[in-house]
Amino acid sequence: MAGSGDGRQSNRSGIKRAAALTLALLLAAGTALTGCGSSPGAKRRVVLTSGFTEDDVFTINASQETLYGTAPELRIYLLDLAGEYEDILGSGFWNDAANQPVRGHAREEALARLVRVKELNLMAGEQGVTLTDAERAAADSLADDYIAALTKEEKTYLSGGQITGLSAEEVRLCYRQYMLADRMYDQIISPVDTEISDDEARILTAESILFRTVNDDGTPKSEADQKKAAQRAKECLHRIQIGDGTTFDALISEYSDSDVNTFKICRNGQVENSYLVNGEVSDGDTTPLAEAAYQLAENEKSGIIETSLGYRIVKCITTFDRAETDANKKAIVARRQAETFDKAMQAYEQNLDVDRNDALWDKITLPESDVSGDGSGAAAGGTGTAAEASGASGTDSAIGTTQDSGEADIGTAGAQGFFARYDAWKAAQTEG
Repeated sequence: MAGSGDGRQSNRSGIKRAAALTLALLLAAGTALTGCGSSPGAKRRVVLTSGFTEDDVFTINASQETLYGTAPELRIYLLDLAGEYEDILGSGFWNDAANQPVRGHAREEALARLVRVKELNLMAGEQGVTLTDAERAAADSLADDYIAALTKEEKTYLSGGQITGLSAEEVRLCYRQYMLADRMYDQIISPVDTEISDDEARILTAESILFRTVNDDGTPKSEADQKKAAQRAKECLHRIQIGDGTTFDALISEYSDSDVNTFKICRNGQVENSYLVNGEVSDGDTTPLAEAAYQLAENEKSGIIETSLGYRIVKCITTFDRAETDANKKAIVARRQAETFDKAMQAYEQNLDVDRNDALWDKITLPESDVSGDGSGAAAGGTGTAAEASGASGTDSAIGTTQDSGEADIGTAGAQGFFARYDAWKAAQTEG
C-alpha cells in the first residue's frame, strides 16, 4: 500500500503531534480482534480466512488492500506496555498474584494498539498520505537507536525464542508504520478548532454547604426531615447575612451533610447549559450549584438554592485562575480531538474485515515478571550501539542472535521505550 513501507509479497490481494493528545493514548480505543467469529458490539466485521503465515497474528482487509500484524511487532508493543504498567503501578506489579488477571487486559490492549496503527496505515494508503524521505530516515534512526539499547533479556523476549526471531528491518518497519499512523492521526484531527476563549475555559473554585433532603439511596427523606433541612439552611444563611463572625469553612463543618464541599467548575463546551464539576458532567445537584457559582463575585455567597439532593449555599472562592484556565484550554482541545478521531475511526472500521490467528495469539505472552525491572534496557534508555544490536548498520540480521548490550531486565518503559522514544522525537520536531 502507498506509504506503509510494507514490502511483503503475497499471493493474497496487495499489501494492502503538535496535537494535544499523543497518538498512543488513542490507539487502545480500538477494540481487540476476536478469532474466527464476531463478538457482541464489535465495530469491525470478523471473517474466517486461511493462509496465515507462521508469524501473522492478525490480518486487516480493506476493499482492495490487506495489512498483517505479526508476532514480532506485537511483542514490541507488549514489552513497552508491560513497562508502562510498572511505571504507573510500581515495580514488581506483575509479581503479585492478585494482579495476574490484568495480564489478559494488557495483552488485549497491546493488540488493540497494533490493530489501530495498521488501520491508520490502510487509511493513509487510501488517502495518499505518505512519509517523506526525511521521515523514513528518522524512523529508521529511531529503530536503530531502540535496537542498540536492547538488553539480552529484551532481545530474547522480542525474538520469541522460535519462529523467525525479530529482525532490524522489522523494527524499522514498526517505526515507519507508527510514524505514518501519527501523520494520519494529525490529518484526521486537523479540522478541530483549537481557539478556546478564556470564558469557555475558565475554571472557578467554589465551596458549598449541603442540607440534604434525600437519603443516600436517592429516596426522599421524611417530610419532617425535609422541613428540618430547610430550617437549618435558613438558619445558616441568616448567620452569614448578619455576619456573626463564623467563617464559611466553619459553617461547612457545622452544617454540611456532605464530605465533598469544594468544587472546581467549568463550562461543558460540548453540551449547552452543562458544566464539568470536579471533572464530572453536572447533574441535577451540581448544575444548580455551578449556575449559582457563575453568578457570584469572588468571596460572595449565594442565597439558598434547591438541587436534587437538597438545599445549598454556595461561596465563590476564585472566579479566574490563569494557570488552570490555560490547562483547561488544552484539555478542551484534547477532548475535541479525541471525539473527532474516534468518530472517524468508528466510521472507517465499518468497512474492514479482520481475522485473528488464535493459535499464535494464545502463545504470545507478556514479559515474565522476573525480567521486568531495573530500567537500563531499550525500554528504559539503555546504552549500546546499533552495530552491536543488529550486527552491522543497515543489515537485517536477527536481533536475538547478536551480542547483548547488558544484563538489565525487561519492561520498564522509561524515557526510551518504543512509544516514548517516538514521542520525544516528535516533541523535538514541534519545538524546532
